[in-house]
Order: sequence, then C-alpha cells, then structure tokens
Amino acid sequence: MLAVASASAAPSAAPCGDIRATVPTQIVEPSPEFVAEIVKLARHAKCLEGEAELAFAAHRAAQQDLKDRLSANNVRRIDSDGVRLTWSAVKGRPSYDMKAIRGGGRCRRNRPHPVRDDRDAV
Repeated sequence: MLAVASASAAPSAAPCGDIRATVPTQIVEPSPEFVAEIVKLARHAKCLEGEAELAFAAHRAAQQDLKDRLSANNVRRIDSDGVRLTWSAVKGRPSYDMKAIRGGGRCRRNRPHPVRDDRDAV
C-alpha cells in the first residue's frame, strides 16, 4: 500500500515542495515486474546521460574548431547562406584576491592603505 502525503497547505509553496510532499512515507515491497521495469528505465536514463555527455563534448569541440578556423584566417564575422556567425569576447566573472581582502586592507607591500577622510577638509 502506498501512502501519499497531502500537498502542502501553503498556497505560496513552490511546486517542488508539492513533489517532495508526495514521496511515500511507508516502505512497501515492490513486485518483481515493477522492479524490472524500474531497472530498465534507470539503465535507459543512464545510457541517455552518457550520450548527452558525448554530444556536449562534440559540441564543445565543434565550437573550438570554429574559433580556431576563424582565428587562423583572421575573421570575426560570417554572414552567408542563412548562417550568421559572430565571434566575440565574453566578459568573465569578476575575481577578487580574498587573501588581500581578509588581510585587513593591507596592500601587497604590507603597508596599510591611506585613509581618506574628506570630512575634515575645510
């Protein structure tokens, strides 16, 4: 017997909360047919996961080939036969020197930064 908990009472609960609320709370021994079906589905999902990883790697390799060919010919933009391709730089994430930040505001030469206080200026 499967026990299904009621959906969350809060109307603003996220849909994932409703899914978590429907997880069975009692342990029931599954039938051998059901186990075979689940095992087959799990293997199929794992196979698709492997195919997706291979496709992602092939996609990255194709992108790198495009960049290499464009760079070798010193070309940045292609617009032909319904294909428009522009190779442009993408700004990366900002990075911070956390050691320096944790170091109490000291500069690299181990001297304190000068404090500017314009309030005292007349």
